[in-house]
Amino acid sequence: NSNSHAAFKFPAVSVAKGAKISSAYIDIRVNERRGSGNLDFTVYAEDVDDSANLDGTANCTDPCTRNVRDMTRTTSNHTYSIDFSGTATTGNTYRLDVTDVVQEIICRGAENTQPCVGDFNGSGAWASGNDLAILLISSEDPSVNNVIDINSVDNVGTISFVTTLQINCADSCTTVNPPNTA
Repeated sequence: NSNSHAAFKFPAVSVAKGAKISSAYIDIRVNERRGSGNLDFTVYAEDVDDSANLDGTANCTDPCTRNVRDMTRTTSNHTYSIDFSGTATTGNTYRLDVTDVVQEIICRGAENTQPCVGDFNGSGAWASGNDLAILLISSEDPSVNNVIDINSVDNVGTISFVTTLQINCADSCTTVNPPNTA
């Protein structure tokens, strides 16, 4: 089902290629909860240099253009199992760790030096100012109505709660020091 997943595109991310990410988070606002028990999902980034616009198509018949389920995903991911109970009427904000998925994207095309080694050293050409998309891929059975609605306004439509991406770098997000050589 195309509607069991979510994507958030963050434009013009100002982080230099190869910068060491000490932490990265997205904050989401959950306004509605249907079903019960934990909701299981995995967070990835779209594995591209510069994410294209999301098409926003809801309830489309597959194949959908830019279907979140079919976007290329990073090797790095973070799996969650969260009980979102209590959000049916009050709404709650949740912080999700995206450090490794952001590091993998920031290392696209960087030299094979720390922190861009192993899974973090991929082909590509990340550049500061590119757009980055975070994907939430549900592992829930689509026949079970165990879902949440992630909204950007409160329950009465008066206060905005924009999904945000916070990236913290070990040194500088805008410049990367060349590695020491002997």
